[in-house]
Amino acid sequence: MPIAEPISVPSNAPAPNRYGALCTQIYDLDKPPGSLPDVPFYLDRLAGTRGPILEAAVGTGRLLIPLLEAGLEVEGFDHSEDMLAVCRRHCAARGLTPSLRRSRFQDFAYENEFAAILVPVGTFTLLDDFAEAFAVLKRFFDHLKPGGRLLIDLMPLAYLTNEKPDIRTWTTADGD
Repeated sequence: MPIAEPISVPSNAPAPNRYGALCTQIYDLDKPPGSLPDVPFYLDRLAGTRGPILEAAVGTGRLLIPLLEAGLEVEGFDHSEDMLAVCRRHCAARGLTPSLRRSRFQDFAYENEFAAILVPVGTFTLLDDFAEAFAVLKRFFDHLKPGGRLLIDLMPLAYLTNEKPDIRTWTTADGD
């Protein structure tokens, strides 16, 4: 029996979208805008910030919306069009119209520089290749104003070894 050749994925192949429709629905049920306790932390760290703020991997607007409602100038990007659609819906319901783009960490690009860039809730750990993560950090640096701040929330390693099961349930608006 012949040995199969390994499958080669071209370097320009599209990156998988880890946040499709079902994941987005669960994320939104579990983490609606303003629901996590990190909002006051970010508001405190961003107090006095002058200029635009970028939230990388903005998701459904969980952090973006409370920051906008606090009067900060925030825009964001996300790789998932499903997440962005929910974010836009949440923003529209509140009369907010932030600039939102579909982009990945690896290829986002803006003409302007930012006073701060945020990567909350361990999202940076979605980058599982060291060289790629390092290149993204450089990309962040290149998009910061002089003296700008990069705030990246990383999950502690103990989070991965938690032996207590993390079981949750949600009920959708239609009762599912």
